Amino acid sequence: MSEDKDSSNEDIVDGSSAAMPEPSTVEEPDLLPTVHVTTSTRGTSGVPSPSQSASAAPSINTAGSQRQSAAISLTGSESELAIADTDLQSNFDLLRDFPGSATILNQTYLEREGVSALRDLTGSSPNFTTFDGGGNRMTSISVRGVREQNYQSAPDVLPSTAFYIDDVPSLTTLGRVTVFNNIGSVTIAKGPQNTGYGLSLVGGVIDVRTPEATEVATAYAEGSYGNYDAYEVTAGLSTPIFKEALYLSLDGVLMGRDGFYDNIARNGEPYGDKSARGGRARLTAVPWDNVTIDYNYQSEDFRDQADPYIFNPLTNPDPFVVNFDTPGHEDITQSLNSLRVRAELDAADVMSVTAYRRSTWDYRADAIQFGLPFADFIGVTNEVIGSFTQEFRAASNNDPTEMGWTAGLLFARTKMDYEAGFLFNNGAPAGPPAIAETVARDVGVYGGVSVPLNSLVTVQGGLRYDWAGREGINEFAPPAISRGDEEFGEVLPSVSLVYSANDSVSYFAKYARAFKPGGFNVRTFATDPFSFEYGEETSDNVEVGFRALGLSGKFELSGAFFYSKFHDFQDLTQLSPTTFGISNADSARSFGAELDAAYMLMPSLKLFGTFGYTNAQYESYDSVLGDFSGNTISFTPEFTATYGLEYQGSSGLYGIARARTTGPYYLDDANTAEQDAYTLVDLVAGYRWGRFDASFFVQNLTDQRYVTNAFGTAGPELVDIGTIGDPRTYGARAKVVF
Repeated sequence: MSEDKDSSNEDIVDGSSAAMPEPSTVEEPDLLPTVHVTTSTRGTSGVPSPSQSASAAPSINTAGSQRQSAAISLTGSESELAIADTDLQSNFDLLRDFPGSATILNQTYLEREGVSALRDLTGSSPNFTTFDGGGNRMTSISVRGVREQNYQSAPDVLPSTAFYIDDVPSLTTLGRVTVFNNIGSVTIAKGPQNTGYGLSLVGGVIDVRTPEATEVATAYAEGSYGNYDAYEVTAGLSTPIFKEALYLSLDGVLMGRDGFYDNIARNGEPYGDKSARGGRARLTAVPWDNVTIDYNYQSEDFRDQADPYIFNPLTNPDPFVVNFDTPGHEDITQSLNSLRVRAELDAADVMSVTAYRRSTWDYRADAIQFGLPFADFIGVTNEVIGSFTQEFRAASNNDPTEMGWTAGLLFARTKMDYEAGFLFNNGAPAGPPAIAETVARDVGVYGGVSVPLNSLVTVQGGLRYDWAGREGINEFAPPAISRGDEEFGEVLPSVSLVYSANDSVSYFAKYARAFKPGGFNVRTFATDPFSFEYGEETSDNVEVGFRALGLSGKFELSGAFFYSKFHDFQDLTQLSPTTFGISNADSARSFGAELDAAYMLMPSLKLFGTFGYTNAQYESYDSVLGDFSGNTISFTPEFTATYGLEYQGSSGLYGIARARTTGPYYLDDANTAEQDAYTLVDLVAGYRWGRFDASFFVQNLTDQRYVTNAFGTAGPELVDIGTIGDPRTYGARAKVVF
């Protein structure tokens, strides 16, 4: 690996390390602000990372070249996973004092594994699986028995896993739709992060980071082409405008492919075509040595044919054939403006992030996919979501051997306008549409302290208060309930302990309470409060685990046991073939275990593997559709496993052979339909020479068929339609940096 780290010139223009593409951390070049972290010495100058300090006082580097050691962002110690090298030793040092389970994916890993969207992260961490919800652009996440609603988007229903990109949260699943273009790192931290982020949810957080601006002008261009005429072209640059004062970064992407399906209604032409284009611009100003200001603008436009629902997806002998007279479309647009100010003061580090995101969803599809009664209709949905967020974070920056503190505040307001219904095939309305408007207001405030009891043991405690206001109104005629207005709130304690037995072994234990507010099913024709309203969900979450490094840094092993108890668990209930609403199960629970291991067989060859087991059940759930008590929570795989080999030769040759096995999971809460276990095999072979990188890839080598979403048209909980996972894809990609 040392030969890769010595290629400093290549790393500067690439923005990533050429080291083994493992799920670890990113090695950044000398950027402004720089993000290098010294992980081998505790209490070094500059900003401590979790591996350097037991203090809850991480901070950002807002200085120019005069201050070189810093973490990448301002968060609490439970979420501040700073940048480090990509070898096993540095990865262990970084995570050793982190009080919970986490996985960090570096830029090299993301690029070589072809991660271009949130759904591509499935299997990258134990017990972490992605599913399709309302089209494969809007991804739902299942982690440790916590699974998100698998039908499209609504701001009054918070996702179960928080999503941040450059310190900006997304309050809806629609707002998470983005292309992962030139991403520096992705962190998956599991469980509530109550004192690390303004938005804390029971599933954890996905923290996406783009590279910082560069002190030296750099640029890159990348392209790929594969079967189904799939193409992707990306390019970008980063340059100082005025050195040590003003910097500009630009990234752009253009991509598309033919559909995976044959449409026999149109002589077998491809169906399911997809295309996207987008751009991101960041202007970074450093008015003083200790202050950095980032203005970011991002715009994306997705033009797709609506993903089809396939009849009898588990048994259909030819699931990639559809019969649509009216192909329709599924168009999504995103625009994001954000302003981030980071300051490193004498007593504390502070950050403010102000953002506004606008998302639209325009859906039109041949309704025959919902059953023969809908053969003469077109299904139509339009959503417009506007979300404003303001987040403040502060943390002490004292010596890590002293008591530290962290504090934060989030305010968010999200408004959605919704209209849906059916048209006749000639475009005329087939009845009055469903029209609804929802407004969600969310406030989160937290504080935490970290106390080193001695050189080996650190205790952290935190207290958080979340408040939510929900308003909803629709235009259904009486006797339907047309309006709702409610407030929810909960105090959320957390406590953790980290015991660093020595330089090679650490243990952790953590308890945290989590909260999701209630709301209203305003898009559903409901005549009784039980169907119109749903209550807040709370959970108590416990985790214990360990991390170990042995064989002179050649072997790394980590593991964890977890248990979650849910009260008034929120569940998506199918009330009719085309109508869904949230209801509450009285109680549910989930427990399981995880292992993550890596072994360097030789300096250029690594063996890796992960395994996760989850047992998630409803303890008490008397649904309107039946008594589901004792049933397994749907879309919760019994186990996940990822395993394979990675090769990185000194000559520039590299290769990855990876298998991802997903255990069986039920497609409905009645547990009448089950997807069997399946394994996806992915291969990458490439060569890196100087500033040029070229590779060939295959995903889903054995062309496995599996179901990623499912509903019932004959009646609720009678699963007979679903969406199918991607078939085998292959191609080549090349990248050059300047």
